[in-house]
Amino acid sequence: MRESANTFPTDWDTKTIGDIACHVGSGATPTGGSSVYSRTGIAFIRSQNVTFKGLLLDDVAFIGTSIHQQMARSEIFPHDVLLNITGASIGRCCFVPPNFGLANVNQHVCAIRLPRPSHEDAVFLAGVLASHIGQSQIDRLNAGGNREGLNYQQVRSFVVPWPRSEERKRIAAILEAADEAIAKTEAVIAKLKQVRAGLLHDLLTRGIDKHGQLRDPIAHPEQFQESLLGRIPGEWEIKSLNEIVASAVDGPFGSNLKTEHYVNEPGVRVVRLQNIEGGRFDESDEAFVSEDHALSLQRHQVVSGDLLVASMGDENHPLARACLYPAHLPPGIVKADCFRLRMKTTMAANGFVMLFLNCPSTRRELNVLGQGVTRDRVNLTTLLTLRVLQPPIEEQRHIVKMIEALDLRIQTEEVFHSKLAFLKSGLMTDLLTGRVRVPESIAAMEN
Repeated sequence: MRESANTFPTDWDTKTIGDIACHVGSGATPTGGSSVYSRTGIAFIRSQNVTFKGLLLDDVAFIGTSIHQQMARSEIFPHDVLLNITGASIGRCCFVPPNFGLANVNQHVCAIRLPRPSHEDAVFLAGVLASHIGQSQIDRLNAGGNREGLNYQQVRSFVVPWPRSEERKRIAAILEAADEAIAKTEAVIAKLKQVRAGLLHDLLTRGIDKHGQLRDPIAHPEQFQESLLGRIPGEWEIKSLNEIVASAVDGPFGSNLKTEHYVNEPGVRVVRLQNIEGGRFDESDEAFVSEDHALSLQRHQVVSGDLLVASMGDENHPLARACLYPAHLPPGIVKADCFRLRMKTTMAANGFVMLFLNCPSTRRELNVLGQGVTRDRVNLTTLLTLRVLQPPIEEQRHIVKMIEALDLRIQTEEVFHSKLAFLKSGLMTDLLTGRVRVPESIAAMEN
């Protein structure tokens, strides 16, 4: 039995990967750079294709047969376990599915092949490497965060638990069932987000008639009109944002709110750029100032239901993305580069304007208004010149409620997904260390 920092059941063996594998090795990148890649051919797996969820095939490069033959030593097979051994993604791993065809890996990916290829053993070993058992050894060998990472000889030295074959199969079956449940939930979330995007587009171009149904521009063209923003329902108007805003403020001047004004103890919340996501307030980033200092910045107060707009954007965070300040949070203040808007209640709903600002078609209008060298930026005066749709106020509220209902479904699925991921993490800790044993009755139930 090999020495290990972990404690395993006495009837389990511990082995090094070198003991259990018939091949451990990494690949190489073909000479010639990107010119050797093509849209078809033999898959070439790089580190970005290897994740804990499996192989991502939407970003796979392909190489020709002749290049593949030159790289025969880096060929992978079904049931191989792949481990990222260098760079920022070090430690990510997955197994090659049974139906996967010919492929090669580059020098950043280590392929581990078992002498008697088994899907269950691949699932088991990938689980061990993804758990704290494998990750702690990666951290130890890669102490200091060296981006050069590990070599395949170090991977061969990894110590892993290796129970009897039947128990490995039972553990793998449970881990795979957890993965399938997580994957199904992810598919539901992706589908709901697609439905939301389609529904939002329809609602902002067709609206809802008095019967609560989407207007039909083909069956009833008389219900529509041409406008500066395209074809819209005849009852709708187009206004500048300034015409429908009752109050609009940006954050305080820099010297009035600086880092040294922040306090460690929770006081009055400061809304910063990183809190504003498209349609969602991110509560994970917290900053506070004292109540006394917040009182001096009362003009910049934000309360439940206020519309928040980010003045700056980058490739990952759109310019003028918007969200509402959550109802469950106490009043806060906005920081510089964040705008707080309140609509005239008889003309517009904050929630409707938020949906309009986050709509992809509006994004084109906003990008024209944006300025800046390193990051897109829009000032409040310019933002208020934006042309916005103005349906009747009751129709706006109905549109908001429809999207809110769909958002609630998405949030419910995301919470369930988080619970499943937490459950799997606990299962990995318990099952892969033998803290919880899987009875033989599990296998009998499956058969």
